Amino acid sequence: MEKNKKIILFILFGVVIYFPIFLHLDHGALYRWDEATNALHTYEMLQNGHYLRRFFVGNPETWETKPMLFVWFQAITMKLFGFNELGARLPSAIAVVLTVTLIIRFFTKELKNIWAGLFSIMVLLTSAGYVKGHVSRTGDHDALLIFFLVAGLIYFYKFLNGPEEKRKRNLLIFVSMLIGGVLTKSIAGLYYAPGLLIFTILSKNFLSTIRQKHFWLAVLSFFAVVGGYYLSVEYFYPGYLQLVWDNELFPRFFNTADTYAYNKMPEPYHFTKILFTNNFKYYAWFIPLSLLLVWVQKDKALSKFILAISVTALVFHIVISNGTYNSWYNAPIFPLLAIIVGTGISVILKSVKNHLELSDLKFGAFAFVFSISIFFLPYKDIILNKCYFKEHWASDDIYGEYFEKLRKKQPELKKFHVYYEVMNRHFLFYESVYNDQHDYEITSCGAGTNIKGCKDFRTAKLGDKVMICNNGIKKAFHERYEAKTIDGYKACEMFEISALKVTNE
Repeated sequence: MEKNKKIILFILFGVVIYFPIFLHLDHGALYRWDEATNALHTYEMLQNGHYLRRFFVGNPETWETKPMLFVWFQAITMKLFGFNELGARLPSAIAVVLTVTLIIRFFTKELKNIWAGLFSIMVLLTSAGYVKGHVSRTGDHDALLIFFLVAGLIYFYKFLNGPEEKRKRNLLIFVSMLIGGVLTKSIAGLYYAPGLLIFTILSKNFLSTIRQKHFWLAVLSFFAVVGGYYLSVEYFYPGYLQLVWDNELFPRFFNTADTYAYNKMPEPYHFTKILFTNNFKYYAWFIPLSLLLVWVQKDKALSKFILAISVTALVFHIVISNGTYNSWYNAPIFPLLAIIVGTGISVILKSVKNHLELSDLKFGAFAFVFSISIFFLPYKDIILNKCYFKEHWASDDIYGEYFEKLRKKQPELKKFHVYYEVMNRHFLFYESVYNDQHDYEITSCGAGTNIKGCKDFRTAKLGDKVMICNNGIKKAFHERYEAKTIDGYKACEMFEISALKVTNE
């Protein structure tokens, strides 16, 4: 393809992929659990200067014990763009950009197949299992984890099959990506490793690989960096490694931890089912056809790469389907499936061009119509259903929205008390940011409906303003106080205390 045409194609393609990645990225308050937890950890790290261990309300975190790499990246974007939704989510969006850039670069430079790269990216960015909350659209670990996994796979493949003079370089990059994955999400950074091991054996590279001195130096480097991190945290915060064992490793996978009970898989191979019904529904049927098309075409380099992708995807799918469950645990499979399907689509396009002997102009027109026919519906679905955040209505998810509306509508109302749900990290993040960054004087108690257990319960005065978003907490509040509603948003209400009820306390 001529350089000018390639530039135009990339510009048009860049516009198309912008929307699934960045459209309305800052809309919607942070989700209560993992996303808000990460943001709160980042904020506390910047306040207390503890850069090796996550902290929660002033104490070392005991529930979320993952390494700090994502938090470090999030600290940079929050410093640059503010302690807000955009600052929290940008690391994920940047990781998506890096992932798709890596894929297209590999196909273009190494396999000389630009269409396979473009189609792979389009499949990925129109897959509901990838473009959604907790993966590419929120401030969670998974988009960054997936970048390190995909980069590691590509550079390991290049290490096995690339030119001899670049083998050490490719191995070094592979190990760096492996380290990045582990420091992002613990053992999940090794998700692709079993599949890559099996591919190495199948491709008859195993013995030649383990005989190389620099391979073992790379292995030692991995354990030195990762082990050094975990041992350093254990040194400064004794007991950390036991928490890691329970919360991140085999006790979590097999649900045998003493500390927490994790979600069980809803049904055997549930992830297989939802590939066809939700997460990859537009393309799942095309996976076996793509494998067949790649197998019969004559590009051996392409076939070998798809074999590596397929083996890795299959092994990962088997492993992840037999442990504990959350809906995003299978997210790392979607780049692999997208590459398989995108390559199959490119084989069809190339076959049509060769069979009909189309001129460049006619081929361009055909490629445009061909692409629209495949991607219009899934692209539309992703934009409408994943990029426009569904409104939060649950009481424990709307404090951030209400705080923002109060700041705009009643900028003088900065002093009030909040009774909120137990362990609501969403609220705690926004409380910290508004008090520290916007000069609010918010006090709070997170005892849920047991507001009598709050130390301020008996000290509230007439005229005090109280925010409550949970109906159960409102009921407990009204059992003690007469109060009038002075403002509200969805389930949230701002009360002004007018009288103390007579009780038997």
